[in-house]
Amino acid sequence: MKKTIYPANSNIYLIINNGARVLQNKYNEFAEYVSNNNINVITYNYSDTDVPENKLKTSNASIQKWAACDMKTIIDSIIDTNSEAKIFVLGHSLGGQIIGLTENCAKLDGVILVAAQTGYWKFWPFPLNIINYLTWFLYVPMLLKTYGFFPKGNDKNLSHMPKRAATDWMRWCRSPNYLFDNISLSEQYYDTIKCPLLSISFGDDLYATKQAVDWLTSKYQNAKLNRVHYTSKEHTYGHSSAFESSNFSTIGNDIINFIKT
Repeated sequence: MKKTIYPANSNIYLIINNGARVLQNKYNEFAEYVSNNNINVITYNYSDTDVPENKLKTSNASIQKWAACDMKTIIDSIIDTNSEAKIFVLGHSLGGQIIGLTENCAKLDGVILVAAQTGYWKFWPFPLNIINYLTWFLYVPMLLKTYGFFPKGNDKNLSHMPKRAATDWMRWCRSPNYLFDNISLSEQYYDTIKCPLLSISFGDDLYATKQAVDWLTSKYQNAKLNRVHYTSKEHTYGHSSAFESSNFSTIGNDIINFIKT
């Protein structure tokens, strides 16, 4: 698990959970901006997302393990280093879906969900629902059979996805209650999160519609909710808008203000 620390002279820490198949370098500029505002930032790659292709087929890395082990390790390392630390986790897309899958999420001082949604294929309007159906019932199974993992394509910010993790994701996206249909209640800790939570969605986001984000946000049922939906007639927002430098003075500052207040 590769980890990068953007230090600040502060007891406030922000951990960034990547979206699915997204590498930590996607968040470099955003992490630097937040760090320059006196918040320590930690980015990392999930286990076995940056290994050689021949290891992806036999990797035992699962999405649940990314939360229960990888994220937990980082939270614990901050606490061990600084007992006065205030710890926040920002989860982008999949990274926001899994925050409640680590038992020490109750120790968090705040949670930020950025375009974090259910992936169940029926949550999208026609024809996107058909595209999602074909993705999870035909396309991804074909890729897994052909390559033995979910290949990244040509985007330098993306990673291959190990077979087991991709199989998890595929199964979740076929299930009406998404991951909650596939992980036992004894391994879910969403109800222990009682800190402030900021959930962000975007009007032009085809991957995370407002409806899908609302559904996922409701699973953090005991958190102190702040819900924001960004729309604009002059500006197009997408799935990763929060991490584009043109939006740091607006969305970025909103996130920083949430953390500091």
